[in-house]
Amino acid sequence: MDNAAKKRRVPHSEEVIKRCLDAISNGTPIKTACRLHGIPRSTIKFRLSKHYKHQPRPGPAPALNQADELELVAWIKKMARKGYPVTKYRIMNRVTLYLEEHPERNRFQKGKPSYQWFRRFLNRYRSELSVRKPESVTKASANVTESDIRKWFKEVLGILREEKVADILSDPRRILNGDEACFYLDPMINKVIARKGERNVYKVDQGPAKKNITVMFTCSADGVVFPPMIVLPYKKIPMEVTKSVPAEWGLGKTDNGWMNKECFLKYIKHILHPQLVKANLLPVIYFVDGHSSHTPWETAEE
Repeated sequence: MDNAAKKRRVPHSEEVIKRCLDAISNGTPIKTACRLHGIPRSTIKFRLSKHYKHQPRPGPAPALNQADELELVAWIKKMARKGYPVTKYRIMNRVTLYLEEHPERNRFQKGKPSYQWFRRFLNRYRSELSVRKPESVTKASANVTESDIRKWFKEVLGILREEKVADILSDPRRILNGDEACFYLDPMINKVIARKGERNVYKVDQGPAKKNITVMFTCSADGVVFPPMIVLPYKKIPMEVTKSVPAEWGLGKTDNGWMNKECFLKYIKHILHPQLVKANLLPVIYFVDGHSSHTPWETAEE
């Protein structure tokens, strides 16, 4: 989102949402109407979907307005459907970060949501949300059955059809996969005892090294590799290091060199997205794993 759009953003009141919906009903494209009124597309898409039901909610007046809560509900449901269900703590943290960006809307006594608020929030949306114990999915590929894989592909296809972008699957250039490679600065590999004559001896890493260099890669299904992003363990990146990195690559920094949501968002906005625009490939489907750095609210909004 550009700076001009951010300046136009106004509180998500019912009046503003109604004006945005009226504009769409009069023929304005959803993306354009949302940008002009400062409303996230996820909010408007939810309002236009069959899942939105306008009805009074039980309990005292909520600390967040209805539009903000509906946006939060839509995000929770979308994350769960995509295989990344959010916890109570992540929801409360999301609300806290949101209110830090919009302090004028903060009506919580201590400035952040309490457990009581969370219970009341679930109660208001008990017809749509519930606390569940997720099914544990092992990382061992041997435990993934053919039916699991077919079910996953069916769910992905269903989501794409709902978003009216299922045609992406017919173009391998628009099917992307992103992942990181870590290069440990101090792996501390000790000698081990193995069978004599064994050519390949492996040791499962028991925990992450304190510091490493992370490289974020993205590839398309037709074999194209997009410019990567390097995350370095620096407080301030030395100038000679910056000059040594190709101009089209991304460069980030964290205390330990691990990817975080700020670096991932920077990669999406300033490295990957401009490349996709340049190649005229949007929209795309982008597969990443469920690490918290890959699934922040801010990335979905961008």
